[in-house]
Amino acid sequence: MSFSKNALFIMEKLYFRKDKNGKLLEKSCEETFNRVAEFAASGEKDTEVKKKIKNILFDLMMEQKFMFSSPTIFNAGSDFPLSSSCFVGGLKDDMLSIMKAATDTAITFKAGAGMGLNFGVLRPKGSPVGKGGTSSGPVSFMRLFDQVGETVKSGGVRRAAFMAMMDINHPDIEEFITSKDFLSSLRLKYPSLNLTDDFLENLLENIFASLYSIINDESIIQQIYFEIRKNLFESLSNMNISVAITDEFMKTVKSEMEFNLDSFPFMQRRVNARELFHKIAISAWRTADPGVWFIDRANEFDTVPSLGKILSTNPCGEQSLHNYTSCNLGSINLNKFVINNHFDFKAFKETICYAVRGLDNIIDVAAFPTEEFRVNTLKIRPVGLGFTGLAEVMFKLRIPYNSEEGFKFGTEIAKCLTQSAIESSIEIAKEKGSFELFEENKKALIKVVQSYYDSEEEKEDIKKKILKYGIRNSNWTTLAPTGTISLILDAYTYSLEPQFALAYNKNLIDGGKLKYIDPEFEKAVNHDKNIIDKVIKNGGSCQNIGEISDEIKRVFVVAHDIHYEDRIKMQAALQKYISNSISSTINLPATTTVEEIENIYLKAWESGLKGITIYRDGAKYFQPMTTLKEKKRKTKTTEAICKKYVRPKVIKGEIFKTKTGSGTLYTSVGLDENGWPVEIFINISKHGSDVSAFSEALGRVISIALQSGVPVDKIAETIIGITGDSSAWDNGKLIKSIPDAVGRILKEYAERLNIASQQPDLFKKEIINNNHNQGTTNSEIKGASICPNCGEKSLIKSEDCNNCLSCGYSKCG
Repeated sequence: MSFSKNALFIMEKLYFRKDKNGKLLEKSCEETFNRVAEFAASGEKDTEVKKKIKNILFDLMMEQKFMFSSPTIFNAGSDFPLSSSCFVGGLKDDMLSIMKAATDTAITFKAGAGMGLNFGVLRPKGSPVGKGGTSSGPVSFMRLFDQVGETVKSGGVRRAAFMAMMDINHPDIEEFITSKDFLSSLRLKYPSLNLTDDFLENLLENIFASLYSIINDESIIQQIYFEIRKNLFESLSNMNISVAITDEFMKTVKSEMEFNLDSFPFMQRRVNARELFHKIAISAWRTADPGVWFIDRANEFDTVPSLGKILSTNPCGEQSLHNYTSCNLGSINLNKFVINNHFDFKAFKETICYAVRGLDNIIDVAAFPTEEFRVNTLKIRPVGLGFTGLAEVMFKLRIPYNSEEGFKFGTEIAKCLTQSAIESSIEIAKEKGSFELFEENKKALIKVVQSYYDSEEEKEDIKKKILKYGIRNSNWTTLAPTGTISLILDAYTYSLEPQFALAYNKNLIDGGKLKYIDPEFEKAVNHDKNIIDKVIKNGGSCQNIGEISDEIKRVFVVAHDIHYEDRIKMQAALQKYISNSISSTINLPATTTVEEIENIYLKAWESGLKGITIYRDGAKYFQPMTTLKEKKRKTKTTEAICKKYVRPKVIKGEIFKTKTGSGTLYTSVGLDENGWPVEIFINISKHGSDVSAFSEALGRVISIALQSGVPVDKIAETIIGITGDSSAWDNGKLIKSIPDAVGRILKEYAERLNIASQQPDLFKKEIINNNHNQGTTNSEIKGASICPNCGEKSLIKSEDCNNCLSCGYSKCG
């Protein structure tokens, strides 16, 4: 089997074993998959069975039919073979428990996995604690865990993944909902100021469009500005948040009645359910957080209720787990089972059988972050088998994703996956026995299992099998993010997600560019280059292009062509037969309203989903290259993004020496060949101190602003007058702080060269009229943002995760 160049590049970059110096110890997929297969088969006791299972798993991976999750591939055969992707910890309402959970979270992050926690168990803000004190509330403790994520990278490689959950009936739920929406949180903090959307959003526009702000002298405006800056760059950036919503709340929303926030009776209060629901939708509209998780539905399908109530999901939402349990994952590549325009269900079932066995084996030989996770996971032995490439298979079979035929096909795939996984688990139990807590939970488990079968005869048959032989695992299937896994499987679409773009420009590993064209679409249009170019210019969609037939348009739909109601229908068709949850993101255009998001949540609940997340284009305040707001405003112009500045090897400059209250300051201003300031270095005499570090950082930020075309006088005005702890006199002038000193230098320097508000020719101006709908231009992919790895506008939100269509970067497994 031949892997693509990009698949091999990702294998070498991420998965080939390396020594401590980064030297490759593995140099082929064969070596890596042999290591993983041997690890997965090591749970078998019989030597011959072990050899057989190893060979089968190796072949499945080499043939790109099945793949274990990233943690398993990373760690198989290592000194600490952590293999689970999903963990949920536990909290109690006391300081020792909170600190223990923080420690457990740090250890989990260090091991390379993510964590979910429900903060709803912590008492609300203002509750009595200790000797006359009051609690700061659960949101304040979320910041502790956010800092843990900031400090401890996942596996030492990437930023950790964390899910913060809170119950809808917690008295602090409004603060939780707006904890990542700083506009709404400002209103809560300053209720007397009548802070309108226009006022706050204009302030934000000024910060992002020009990198400087015009601040009123009034101290309260200064306070708000710094509050925004603090929240924008520091607030809970290392976690997802979701609200655990009950059926009672949703019914109350529909009836427009009041709802009790009564999880802590001594602090309970009543709120208008519809208004609270509206606040969730507003925050999601603005920031894509919180997601919603239907906690009653998750617990309705709990197969081990003896462990208590399920309180949270893992960070991506595909696993609803009991406290201090985990689950290891694997994905089947559906593309490999399309033979002669038909889906080969027989071969699919056979692959499921061995995939479940491999995942079950791993539970016995894997490492866990803590002993508590190990003990609890072994008691219930959950596995999470899923798939990737659903949309591409539907292209091959010419089935429209957003059609009744498509929903029916999705149902057939999910039903086959879960029924086959359950039956494989029963077969394993015949040899190895059931999971430890089976007997005390078998009544609940059988009821859940029967829900995945349609006829009464099937239900009775599977019940008899379980009662006779038992069952090895307490859970079987899930649909998890497959970003990196899909790439090494050479799958063209992720998990259940629709295709994001039919054609776009893709980065190559050698630095070049290549047109990516969906292979099935390319066949459908007979490799017509003219049509493909038009699709690229149309943001990756083939809709509204005259030369393309209606039938091709009907089949080859991409994410932004599909109405959210059809996305919900597909997820519901799959969720009916998926035993755990589904990680999926509904991508929405910037024009989506808050009311439409409310409707999405209502339809998701009514359709039987366990959870759902949305991402509206431009929803993140910090989203790079987001189009400006599409609602009509008075016409105004802004400076557009500039060309990239390339620094010459040698530039001229001047050095300024200034006395400050923090020590002697040396400011070096570098000029380009036209005399334009392009960089600044700020050094203070206190080497190695925080002051020195802050000074260096200030210089770097100003340099970026200069290289981006921000007028020098505007930079100067922004920082002149900032007051620090101590001042100093320099040549008869009072220097209030280091920023004040640098601002004065820039102002004097700019005036001396008479270039205060000019822009150099190396920066390209572009006028944007805000009355026009700012859609994608040329080859931009609809709904995409800038990738942190390659810099292309090709980062998409799918499977509740970020994936780059251009370079292959993925935040998730």
